[in-house]
Amino acid sequence: MSSEPDNKTNAEKDRENNNFAGQFVQSLGHSVIQAPIDGVREVVNKLSDKEVIPKVQIVHAPEKAEYGTPAWNGQQLGKGAGLLAVLIFAGRMLSRR
Repeated sequence: MSSEPDNKTNAEKDRENNNFAGQFVQSLGHSVIQAPIDGVREVVNKLSDKEVIPKVQIVHAPEKAEYGTPAWNGQQLGKGAGLLAVLIFAGRMLSRR
């Protein structure tokens, strides 16, 4: 058990754990929009040995849902769909001549 106080009621927790669509969309958005931004930022800043590009937060990562809940399933499918979309986009950009 966590030592931090939990301010959420059981009804709020149940609503969050059953929110498949919301978690899917948030995970998809984070994978397609925020993850590439963070990746480019990290590479540029690492290669230059200083912070050239500041942290930009457009889509927040979803809070980790309890394993096996509809919200968790939505997060996993959203991450997978987002990764697939980014890979397809990158493949098409690299295959153009």
